[in-house]
Amino acid sequence: MTFFMFFITSIGSPVSFYLLSLALIGLLWLHNKKRDARGFFYVMSISAILAVLIKYAVRRPRPPVTFYPEIGYSFPSAHALLALIFFLCIALFYESHFKSKVVKNVFIICNISMVILISYSRVYLGVHYWSDVIGSLIIGSGIFLIYFYLRRRHLIKS
Repeated sequence: MTFFMFFITSIGSPVSFYLLSLALIGLLWLHNKKRDARGFFYVMSISAILAVLIKYAVRRPRPPVTFYPEIGYSFPSAHALLALIFFLCIALFYESHFKSKVVKNVFIICNISMVILISYSRVYLGVHYWSDVIGSLIIGSGIFLIYFYLRRRHLIKS
């Protein structure tokens, strides 16, 4: 189980999200979804910057016992916050590509499952408290809802 959690948490690492985000932006650009590519870049960048600013404002120490060496402060979990934004954006951008409701629902459930797995892996490995992860998911939900509202209102220009 620990090896699996190491693997899951590595998917949610900042380097992985940077590379995955570049790939998604390129894919959106190729599919002529420049507005979504630009909006996704903005929301991921703002989320990452906000996570770092909150970490240094709160300065909550990490749990004392961990399986996984981490540096920096504990709250908020950038892994959980960025996972929420990233995977909800994928679901938002591509759920309309599926004709079957069953396939569409499985696609959405898989994206939500990745958020849950990455969030859980941070607690399992002992690098965050549950409150860090829950707080990160609340912050990420707020950021995503603002982005979703702006996108719906066409306030993000292409």
